[in-house]
Amino acid sequence: MKTLRTTGMHADHNHARNERKIEVAYLRDKVEQLETELQSARNESYKLGTLSATNENDHRTSEQNATLTNENQLFTTLSSWEKIAAHRRNEREEAERENVRLKLVLASQIKVAKDLESILLKRAQQQVAECSASIKRRADVACPSGHTLDFRADAADIQGLLQYLDDAYRQVDTVLAANGLAWKEMTLHDVQMREGVNGMYLEVFSNKVLPFGLHATAEATWNYFKGSKKHRGTLYAKEAQDLDTPYTIIEHFSKELVAGNSSTDVRIKQIVRRYVEAHREIVVWVASITPVNVTQKPFGRFTSRHRSYAVIKRAKASTVQHELSLLQLVSHGMLDTQTGTIYDPKYVRALTDFLLNDAARNIKADQQLIENVLMDQMLHP
Repeated sequence: MKTLRTTGMHADHNHARNERKIEVAYLRDKVEQLETELQSARNESYKLGTLSATNENDHRTSEQNATLTNENQLFTTLSSWEKIAAHRRNEREEAERENVRLKLVLASQIKVAKDLESILLKRAQQQVAECSASIKRRADVACPSGHTLDFRADAADIQGLLQYLDDAYRQVDTVLAANGLAWKEMTLHDVQMREGVNGMYLEVFSNKVLPFGLHATAEATWNYFKGSKKHRGTLYAKEAQDLDTPYTIIEHFSKELVAGNSSTDVRIKQIVRRYVEAHREIVVWVASITPVNVTQKPFGRFTSRHRSYAVIKRAKASTVQHELSLLQLVSHGMLDTQTGTIYDPKYVRALTDFLLNDAARNIKADQQLIENVLMDQMLHP
């Protein structure tokens, strides 16, 4: 078992600001380059249109259609870069505002810390004697053992998750057809409740064209989901194990889930696997979530199962000169209920809203963090 601890970080704020400026400058140059190529394609299209009235009308028309196709591809690429540039500029401005706010907060906290320092020193002297007596008393008390993450003890649960994983992979095309992502390439994000063979389940999905190649996007996506960055929030303990099967990781961890004003501590067993196909790559992860505190309402009486997908394929407008990839993220969550048990609708609604908000927040963060990884790889190869 490996316990994760929060470590302090001392960053050079000027260095971070300079890095953001370099990134914005790079994106601005990239947009200008694509605008120049697009204008050149439009000029060529205009010239071909002028010559189309000559005796070589059929030949010119064919060239003009090819040029218009190239122009549309360049426009799609330019649009993707413009969206990223605008988003990164907003992030930089927000980060600079946050930096100013944090400096003011830090100055105030330093003053408070100095005032408390003298008080704490006095209290420390008074507590020395009390601690000595307390340590002597505690020596006679046995400490309870902590929760150990043991994969061998959880073999049955893991086997069930592996079967759930195989089923989820077989159903990926059915899932994409049901929510429309099988044929959609526009940027979108949606949340909804669906009716399945096993009852109601919540679904969150997103779709985005990225100005990066399929393999680069797939590698960044896999590196993200096999790592620890996907575990947002307070992570108490985590253990991971690679199986003999390629691209497969088992995880068992405890963490705090936060959504809106609600939070709860849970234990999560999860399997992540990467599938490499001829024209696309898929990362599938399935999980079971159980509450730590079974008496906490509305969370204590319910467990839930989750399956999620990251599908990466080439965008239709992708060319050899300007590669584009499509990143599709889908997350399903279902409450486990016992037949014949009556549940309070108020608690069911509260828990459903909690899981829905958590899934929506996660999928948005996943998309942005994968995009950040790709940008970092391009700026710092």
